[in-house]
Formats: sequence, C-alpha cells, structure tokens
Amino acid sequence: MNIGAFTRNIYPLGWMRNPYVRRLPEHYLKHRLELTKPPVRVHDDPTTGDLLDYKLTDAKTLRIERVPDLPVATQKLQTSDEAILGGEDVVFGFSLPKRQLFRDSGVRNAKVWMPNIYRTTVYSEVLDTYLSIVCTKHALNLIHEAHGFDNYILRTPIQDLQSKLALKLRRKMLITLAKNDFHPNDPEKFELVKNKYQDCKIPLEEAEWIGLSWAQAIEKNHESTYKQSEPLKVKYINDLVKKLEDLKASGEMPEQKSEPQSLLDRAKSLLHLR
Repeated sequence: MNIGAFTRNIYPLGWMRNPYVRRLPEHYLKHRLELTKPPVRVHDDPTTGDLLDYKLTDAKTLRIERVPDLPVATQKLQTSDEAILGGEDVVFGFSLPKRQLFRDSGVRNAKVWMPNIYRTTVYSEVLDTYLSIVCTKHALNLIHEAHGFDNYILRTPIQDLQSKLALKLRRKMLITLAKNDFHPNDPEKFELVKNKYQDCKIPLEEAEWIGLSWAQAIEKNHESTYKQSEPLKVKYINDLVKKLEDLKASGEMPEQKSEPQSLLDRAKSLLHLR
C-alpha cells in the first residue's frame, strides 16, 4: 500500500505531521478511505444529460453551457452523530413569495429546511435487543427497504451511514458476529442469524477498528503495541521475582539481618512502580 497516497488524500491537515498515523493497520486506512467517498445525495439528484455536465441552451445555434453538478448546501445538526438520519441534514435555500407581484419582480425569501426527526424503536437480530433511536422518516424507509435494521447497518455502504451512532452499532454487530456471541441459549436462532449474516462477517481484529476516529485508532494501536512489546525493566523485574520466589520455596533464600525489607518485597514493590 502507498502510505503517501493515503496521507495526501484522506489525512486531515492536523494529522499529516503525526508519526503515529503511519503505524496504523492497513485495513483501518482502507476503512478511512471508504468514509471519504461521496455519499448518496438525498436532497437533490445529480445533473443528467447526454453531454455529461454540459447543457444545450440554444437549439438553433447549438450553443452549450456547462452546468456544474454541485450538491445542495447543507449543514449537519449538532445531534446528527447521536441519531440515524439517512443522510438528511439542514438545507439552506430560497422560497418564492406568495404574492404574484413579488414573484414577477424576482424577490426571493431565504429559508431553512430542518429534517423531521422523531424517536422510534427497532429490533436487532444480531444484538438480540430493542434499540430506541432518533431517526427521520427517510431513514426508517431505508430500514424497511433493507428488510431489517441489521441489514441496513451492515450492508449499507459505510459512507452513507454518516453517523457515529451507526458506525458504533456496526462495529458492535461485527464484533458479535466475529465472536459468534449471539443467541447462545437458542440453537435455532443462532444458526438462522449465522447463515443470514455470513457474508457480513469479518475477522475480529478488523471489526474492532470500524468507526474509530484518528485519535482513538492511534491510542488503540499504541496500547496493542505496548502489550506486545513488554519493557525490559518489567521483564527483568519479573524474572527476579520469579527467581526469588523459587529460592524462598526451596528454602535457599539468604538471610538479610540489616535490611528492614526483604529482597523479594523490594522486587515486588519495584514491579508496581511505573
């Protein structure tokens, strides 16, 4: 993998000079690259035509003009990461006045469209629990089209989820599938869920990284690296404690009359100092 390409394409400016970013696993970098793909446009449709983004403005002179395919300007809600909105956001635009006189004069009124959100309850087969979530009507329709909440979370392209809550649920579902930790007391449901979501299953070491931010991923990578490579100080003290415990068990521990604390106790106290 070309790490430099990932650095240029998806690393935010604050992370480009971070040396810990380059130590992250390859599958996590691919996951971050998937998140940068453009999501499905919910509020408008892409410009279509025979000439790509060009439009024929005059049939007599065959004059064409370029029509930029720009999405509608939107802004995320403050609570959008704690809900499942299906891609809907706050839309800014203009509306025509009611009076025809002002319409003919070209007057436009600035307007803001807010998504209609409400709380509902969904059931997860993998987690075997009911979840109370905040969503929109469009998100609920997407769940119905996917034939279930688990299908929507697991099989929807990851860039279309656009919610930290959805990514967190996806990580939790993938970890549960990787561990086969679902419906332990019901063999029939276990086999049913296992066969139904077999294509969504990924290794556990990859599932644990889904939806993590840059800071969380760096911290997780640091913790896993620290556990794999134990400091030499801790290793030597552990060896000393084990050797002293063996001497004490065999009765060959030397007597220390002048020391207020035994050598074994001193080694154990050093082991807990970090």
